[in-house]
Amino acid sequence: MAQELILEYDREGDILEASSNVHGATVAKDMGDDVWLKVDEETGAIAGFLILNFSKRRRPLRLPLSLVAHDTIVLSKTS
Repeated sequence: MAQELILEYDREGDILEASSNVHGATVAKDMGDDVWLKVDEETGAIAGFLILNFSKRRRPLRLPLSLVAHDTIVLSKTS
């Protein structure tokens, strides 16, 4: 399976979520400023992130996140 970065926006909750399709169970860690990192419980690798109150942000967001893929990363739009 090729690694994908999946982006989803929940309009009702105003949450942007990005996650890899290649990870195990995750836990969310509060990074402050309405940003949560999704971390793989077993490996400790960053598996994605959540941004709360996404539409209300007015400043750039810098995340301590780098994505390395051995295959092509595909951005997918889900309904």
